[in-house]
Amino acid sequence: MSVSSGRLYLLGCDTGDGIDLEGSDVLARHARLCTHDTGVVIEPVGEAPVSLNGRPITVPTRLRDGDWLALGETLFQVHLPDSEFTRPPAARPRPPGPGKAQAPGDIVTIGRDPHCDHTIDSPLVSREHARLISESGGIYVEDLKSTNGTFVNGQRLTGRAQVQPGDRVAIATFAFVFTGEALEPVDETGRVHVEVRGLYKAVPDRASGGVKHLLDQVNLVFEPGEFAVIFGTSGSGKSTLLDALNGRRPATGGQVLYNGTDLYASFDLFRAAIGYVPQQDIVHRKIRVSRALYYTARLRLPHDTTDEEIEAHIHRVANGQVRD
Repeated sequence: MSVSSGRLYLLGCDTGDGIDLEGSDVLARHARLCTHDTGVVIEPVGEAPVSLNGRPITVPTRLRDGDWLALGETLFQVHLPDSEFTRPPAARPRPPGPGKAQAPGDIVTIGRDPHCDHTIDSPLVSREHARLISESGGIYVEDLKSTNGTFVNGQRLTGRAQVQPGDRVAIATFAFVFTGEALEPVDETGRVHVEVRGLYKAVPDRASGGVKHLLDQVNLVFEPGEFAVIFGTSGSGKSTLLDALNGRRPATGGQVLYNGTDLYASFDLFRAAIGYVPQQDIVHRKIRVSRALYYTARLRLPHDTTDEEIEAHIHRVANGQVRD
């Protein structure tokens, strides 16, 4: 879509005289887009779910070229041509990326707590999860004994490590790249792109004494937010494939890539975000669903999660409110 200066546009799937967008969860009138001489601003219509670069917004927010805009779960990338109404004012420099540490002695904290220098609002992230430290010899990332870990190039930190430009740093499942002075987000949504290459599963065949292939050269892709169904006859390999995809029972060969990272080599990076529901019901039958969810949260969420936070998560899940 294209816009011109000095206009107000409605975005949705059936706006009437606005800009219509396709998406199963895009509301008829989902957001307002306002253009003026100093930029382009978007705001939700009512309580419509809108996120910008993985963060929910509820007030008018300025768009920049390359931003990722989500209406519900439907993603769009923003492209703003180099014109007067899209160019930032010269007197208002773009704010630095998250996690910027330049002068020796600078310390930037990262975590779930709003008081951190860079906040990641996710139950997978500890209250104070990690920090970026600038010293005369370089810049270091230090894990603050988080529950779900801090990873540098797929390896979990046990203390701290010096980072170099181009290193990938993951806070739980949220990915950043180190630019030399800052951690710039690769993805702050926590979403996962799954790619499967040449996956196969071989087991001994007792009948013939040879090898039996339960999976053979499987190649597929799951995009973030997709709902996929695997179906087939009994014994056709559905559970074997599912277990290979989630790392519960790894395949014999091939690759399962989560956001471009080998799942089997970096399983700890993703294990906290993987949910698995077996065929047999494992929920305790004599307690309420809310209590079952509470105990699950206590087992899986960071140890510093309060009861109030857990109750809020249970309320959100029980009411079917999907979080970006």
